[in-house]
Amino acid sequence: MNKRIFTTSIVLICFALFVSCNREDDPSNPNNGGGGGGTPSVTHVYMAGTSSSNFYFGPAVCWEDGVQHTLDSNAYDAARAACVLGSDVYYGGCDANSHPVLWKNGVPQVLSNEYGCVTDLTAANGKLYASGYVNSHPVYWVDGQIVSLPEDPNSYYSGYVTTAIYVSGNDIYVTGYLGSELNTGKGAYLWKNDVIQKLSDKESEARDVCVYNNTVYVVGSEKYTEGGIQKSVMWVNGAVQDVQVTTNNGLGSKATAVAIKDGKPYVLAEGWIGSAYDGDYKGFVWHGGIVTNISNYGCDRPRALFIHNNDIYIAGTYGEYTNRPVLLKNLSKVTLNNGYTGEGWCLDIFVK
Repeated sequence: MNKRIFTTSIVLICFALFVSCNREDDPSNPNNGGGGGGTPSVTHVYMAGTSSSNFYFGPAVCWEDGVQHTLDSNAYDAARAACVLGSDVYYGGCDANSHPVLWKNGVPQVLSNEYGCVTDLTAANGKLYASGYVNSHPVYWVDGQIVSLPEDPNSYYSGYVTTAIYVSGNDIYVTGYLGSELNTGKGAYLWKNDVIQKLSDKESEARDVCVYNNTVYVVGSEKYTEGGIQKSVMWVNGAVQDVQVTTNNGLGSKATAVAIKDGKPYVLAEGWIGSAYDGDYKGFVWHGGIVTNISNYGCDRPRALFIHNNDIYIAGTYGEYTNRPVLLKNLSKVTLNNGYTGEGWCLDIFVK
């Protein structure tokens, strides 16, 4: 998928995707990262994704402690979200009929008979929350009950993609954007308790959200050139700031996930490094203004982040010509599936 002419249309396709279900150690929501309490004797890692080299196609698969399992070999899309509530393991995505679905302990539960998808999962207050969309309308589900989100009355464009859901106390946050998943977003949005907030007047995307000490962090991207080049940004309580991970030799980047580490936002991003004709995707971490190139550690396209008991888990893909799933723990590569070397993407992660 790499080593290609970096045309605007290809940028739109390759940078498109939900992000993923990302959590941090937040004592107000212990399901969002495992903060508080002692270190468990055994840690289990659950990841959602696809065994296809193309991240927006099925089959839907998961990895549990590194071993790959197929959720639906005929699924239209990848499994996008992973979460654990009590003793139950959930994955989210869409089935072969393009209907939003949850897999609970491997058994599918269709949430709607309309076109749509589950894009993120989180557990809080003893309930399972899922973000998604139905017939291009933004929605979320609470224990399977759908909640429709308001849409921007001033926008001529009507197609929405939600990307992440986060619960802090009694507050429910959902991020998303106008536009289809294979095109650059027309506008980034945040919903708090079903109230819509437009984050940018530029062509933009909101990819992930977390809350810490009453501060709301949303990450994504904005276009900053007429040619359509994007830059990584973070909205802090609605105010935008750059999260630059590339320099002048880069052709754009997009923040894909955020969590809190040592009281500061820990941001994942992917960027194109090199010329339009001879460049490559590289993965980055932005933390406290310091940028780390995590392609040097084996992750070129980071998609999901989870911080658990002070350990940092990053899921995504690597490979210059063939995309392969990857998991990093504290920037060290973890072997998947006892040496599995097939194609695929890890798109979300949950650690317990």
